[in-house]
Amino acid sequence: MANARIRHYSIFINSKKAATFQTSSLGIQSGDEPQFGDDGFLGYSDGAIQSTLQSDAVVPVGGTNTGLLDALLSKKDVLIGAGIVDGKILQMTHRVLEATYDTDTKTGTLMGKFRFGGGAPKTSV
Repeated sequence: MANARIRHYSIFINSKKAATFQTSSLGIQSGDEPQFGDDGFLGYSDGAIQSTLQSDAVVPVGGTNTGLLDALLSKKDVLIGAGIVDGKILQMTHRVLEATYDTDTKTGTLMGKFRFGGGAPKTSV
């Protein structure tokens, strides 16, 4: 049995690896919509493919700031490498759509939850 290879999803800002996801959820939507005519259901339209990504744990590379808050506030896209999905690495240009921060003063921790959105992922081997 071959060893499974697991890769963290990575975030790149200005061509520099900024962080990795520890936990995340990736969704890809076809954008297709049902079409109806006089005879009823005709089929589906070919919609624009979209992708969404949510993460509860983003780990900065080398303990540095991820830059995700700056990307959200300045409305700049980030490049996300997601792999391995279906044997391929997915590359997505996403916008940071939402950031939610949770703090615990007793333990001195600050955690962030992030939501991203963009178009169709590009695949690479």
